[in-house]
Amino acid sequence: WADFKPLVAAKLSSKNTGYQYVSGKISALKVTSKGLQLTLDNTLKVNVYKQYLTLFTALNSNFLLHQKLLLRGKVKHLNGNFNLSLYHPAQILP
Repeated sequence: WADFKPLVAAKLSSKNTGYQYVSGKISALKVTSKGLQLTLDNTLKVNVYKQYLTLFTALNSNFLLHQKLLLRGKVKHLNGNFNLSLYHPAQILP
């Protein structure tokens, strides 16, 4: 773990799909009909769907604009956009 370097959200490329560790700063927060959408470094859209939001609120997981996050999950590249879905607070690393 000494050499561990997560991907930086701002530098994602189409090669960086699949299960990854990604770091970035929240540049936008948006409540949608499906749940909560965070944008990291204006590049990676992170979705927290309604059915999972209670897990995050029960564990006092707060999302703040300009907050730095380290996430793990499956990065998808669709139609020129990068997406990652959060299903559990354990996907947010300290």
